[in-house]
Amino acid sequence: MRTYYYNGGYQSVYNRGVAASIESQNPVVGGGDASSSAWVMICKLAGGTGYEYMQIGWTEDHAVTGEVPRFFWECSNSYYDWDIVYGSLSGSSGTHSFKITDDATNYYLQIDGSTKTTKAKSTVPWTPNAIEIFGETYYQTDQCPGTTSNHCSFGPVSYKTTSGVWAQASVTEDIDLSTMANDLQNGERSWTIWDTRY
Repeated sequence: MRTYYYNGGYQSVYNRGVAASIESQNPVVGGGDASSSAWVMICKLAGGTGYEYMQIGWTEDHAVTGEVPRFFWECSNSYYDWDIVYGSLSGSSGTHSFKITDDATNYYLQIDGSTKTTKAKSTVPWTPNAIEIFGETYYQTDQCPGTTSNHCSFGPVSYKTTSGVWAQASVTEDIDLSTMANDLQNGERSWTIWDTRY
């Protein structure tokens, strides 16, 4: 059975980082390894295997965090080479700034201006050619962030060009389930998402 379902947007663009504000909430997830999350990512989309990425955001992961949302950041070079870290999240609501940026030697994954982890470029054997900004569930039964009366807000999204200049994003919608909804129009950089069942 397939797992991982997405609601949000992506842009195919060579980049050196991504930034967006994302509202944190407290979605309903099942037991076991069920989860719901929202995050920003740089990745190798075209020509990649799906395992070359860096992301930072928040998650409610039953197996790790229980029924409590937490910050997380994750870096992956392959199916066999990845790491994930969870951090405390003050409260279950509010909006936070998530950012991946770089300099000549490192990537920096940041929350609200504070660097949470540093990844040496020498340890990253891939070049980012896309940004992704999504709400995600592990199972179809998990609640996508947001409700019909309280959408989960994303944006505005920007990305760091290969010349080091921050530019406005122009994303394309990607949505996996009929129970997921958003008000994203292709080309936008701010939108909201929600679960139609809640």
